[in-house]
Amino acid sequence: MHGIQIKRVPKRDQGYQVSVRIFRAGIVPTDLTSRMFKLSEALSYDAIGEARRAGEKHGREIIDGDVKDESVADL
Repeated sequence: MHGIQIKRVPKRDQGYQVSVRIFRAGIVPTDLTSRMFKLSEALSYDAIGEARRAGEKHGREIIDGDVKDESVADL
């Protein structure tokens, strides 16, 4: 009998990429009233829940001013 070992290697097109659109509450988001931030393309998430949590965390960090060179102060 032969043994077979299968190793799953995540492929970029099988994961989830994350972008975050930030806008003020009560405002209809447009190109002028919102800003889109994409998480690093090097990051890919296997599950939609994992991707969503990462997006929410990154959005909070941007709003709090914790992400260098990314701001929403002028919105």
